Amino acid sequence: MSYGDKAATETRTRDGYLYDPEQDHWYIIDPWSKHHFDFETVPVPPALKGKFKQFVTTCLRLKPVITAHSYYRFTRAFLHRVWESDPTATQITDAHVLNDRASRALSPFVILKVSAALRYWSKIELPGLTRAAALLLATPTGLSPNQNLFVARLFDPLKGAFSTLEFDGLTSTLHREFAAGNVDLDSYAISLLQMVLGLRPTQTASFLVKDLSVEEADGGKVYRLNVPRAKQPGDIIDTPLLSGDWFLSSGLSLKPKCAL
Repeated sequence: MSYGDKAATETRTRDGYLYDPEQDHWYIIDPWSKHHFDFETVPVPPALKGKFKQFVTTCLRLKPVITAHSYYRFTRAFLHRVWESDPTATQITDAHVLNDRASRALSPFVILKVSAALRYWSKIELPGLTRAAALLLATPTGLSPNQNLFVARLFDPLKGAFSTLEFDGLTSTLHREFAAGNVDLDSYAISLLQMVLGLRPTQTASFLVKDLSVEEADGGKVYRLNVPRAKQPGDIIDTPLLSGDWFLSSGLSLKPKCAL
């Protein structure tokens, strides 16, 4: 390609930087960094690659270079994952988006960044996404960059909360080991309180002996526990527990009379 031909195909970004969209490698240098847009190694079919280039070109015309490059990076990585599962894809479908969101190998941050880039692709109404994918992208992911919320929502088997089966196994083992004398009374009581009331560590550490009281009622005993609030120091929650010898019953049902 001659210099004149190259000049004819060059275009400018929103900020005035020149690049040639006909090439597979774009190098755009702004005052902060050098941005490399590599389309040569994007493995998807040419039809989808062309739509991807059109999307990035439009981003460069409408957005700052750094924003366009961020969209490029996360969408390019997404297309690599699409190609691995669907090497003949010529459009991004809702199945591709759902499969990507369900991947346990991706952090919430990456999923949210990919969703933002694809949502913008859909917003500017360029070809490359099916209508079903556009509708899916218009709905919130329900995810948060907070890793704890992420693993809870996806029921992560390693980092998430116990399943019902795991929780039942834990309580059964706790009762059995206490009955066998392998768990002392203090540890047994604190463990049951944690499971029943869902206490924060600061609440557990704030308990005083006087917080537990015993009342005679209907020929039995009712245990009441003053639970200190974690976020309002000095306030307490008066919690009636199960009647009977609550701490000493190895067949305890983990259903308190009221929830916090």
